[in-house]
Amino acid sequence: MKFRQLRKNEVISASKIVGQNYFSRYERASLEDFRAMFGKQWIRPQYRVIEAKKKPIAVAGFIASVMDYHTYELFWVNVAPEYQRRGIGTKLVAQVLSEIKKIRGKDKQAYLVLLGTTKPAFYGQFKFRTLLRFNKRKHYLMALSLE
Repeated sequence: MKFRQLRKNEVISASKIVGQNYFSRYERASLEDFRAMFGKQWIRPQYRVIEAKKKPIAVAGFIASVMDYHTYELFWVNVAPEYQRRGIGTKLVAQVLSEIKKIRGKDKQAYLVLLGTTKPAFYGQFKFRTLLRFNKRKHYLMALSLE
């Protein structure tokens, strides 16, 4: 298995991974978000995948916040159902966090990573802390300090 950047010709297969884990509307939303990586926006999201047999089996995105460039957001963390419970999601998140920390090392900008999730225990292993519970306490806003 290999960790690498999402390629432009893989945005549909990456969005299908999201669709397998959620609903078709999330698949469509993720497709637009994945395409934004290859657009002309000033701040573009970055997506990383883990591949097996030369195709993405897991995807995760991150972006510098437009409100505070010291803050990064982590999102669309998904593993294809047939590859779940093998440590692939853990490896993916660890690799993405490592990349964000390298950005911090270059220009001293990244100090905080935020994410929204329904699986706080998973992100707790990376030392994310819950900031807020909402939507009848099923969703969590979590943060990781890089300082």
